[in-house]
Amino acid sequence: MLGSEPNGITNRSWKMLTKMKIVLAAALMLGTAGEALARGAGAVMRCSLAGINTELHGAIFGKKHPDVAKAYGFVKLSDKGGKHGTWGLDASMCGHTLSSL
Repeated sequence: MLGSEPNGITNRSWKMLTKMKIVLAAALMLGTAGEALARGAGAVMRCSLAGINTELHGAIFGKKHPDVAKAYGFVKLSDKGGKHGTWGLDASMCGHTLSSL
């Protein structure tokens, strides 16, 4: 058959398959990059203090909003003379053992 390769795939089919692979790879990279950017921007996730500077998130960790912090699964462990003190995860809400930041 003219225009076909030994395994039965035509040049046109081969080009389409290659383009589909490129599009799929690009979509996967964009999805992964978007997630990394969201987490890198300091997004506060429920029951996770990983990478969070509590001083930059006063709307959650500020003294005026204890219920907001509780809703995220955070509890204040101590106040060592600072503005915000030390925060940890509420084991009853997060299913973890109590850990601190």
